[in-house]
Amino acid sequence: MSHSDPIDHSSKTRHASLEAITLRCLAGDPQAWASLVEHFERPLYYYACRLLSDRDRALGALQDAWVRAFESVHTLRDAKRVAPWLYTLVRRSVQAEMGHRGRRPEVALPMGAEDAELDPAEDAPEDGIDPWHDTEALHAALLILSPASAEILTLFFLQDLTQSGVAEVLGIPVGTVKSRLYHAKRELRLVLRPDPRSTAPKERSSR
Repeated sequence: MSHSDPIDHSSKTRHASLEAITLRCLAGDPQAWASLVEHFERPLYYYACRLLSDRDRALGALQDAWVRAFESVHTLRDAKRVAPWLYTLVRRSVQAEMGHRGRRPEVALPMGAEDAELDPAEDAPEDGIDPWHDTEALHAALLILSPASAEILTLFFLQDLTQSGVAEVLGIPVGTVKSRLYHAKRELRLVLRPDPRSTAPKERSSR
């Protein structure tokens, strides 16, 4: 049986548990590090995969990020910020990997995406993405979205970071995060529910 401390994933105690384990990591407790890695390994790997679209490269970037975390944990000033801190390290490792071997190819928006009109009221829910579509379709859609939209949706909805946490990872103001989230959700809706005006066959001219 593992001796690492299990992390309670319930909504009421998760953050407190992470904070406590992070404080033990700061004190050099190897068992606490094992718990931290166990909690974040899969979501961080998913994030790296979304950025690189290559599992092997994502794994390499993640391993590099963990090494950086071990070496620079003393720079973490607030244990409550451990999640955005780790995602920032992964993002930097991914950027280094992109610079070394080339960026992920850009993907064009679906036809009509820039001009389509959507009801802003549909974007009101901020606590999840489930009302939009099933999980399998969502993950598939993230492969089609522009890299910037896929990244911010992954961080905010799938990785459960707050808007301030996303801002910290991306190095942008919270106001910019809100704006990008709005446009990214519009783009996602167009992928999941294409505008019929952009796909309907055009009538031939009678002239």
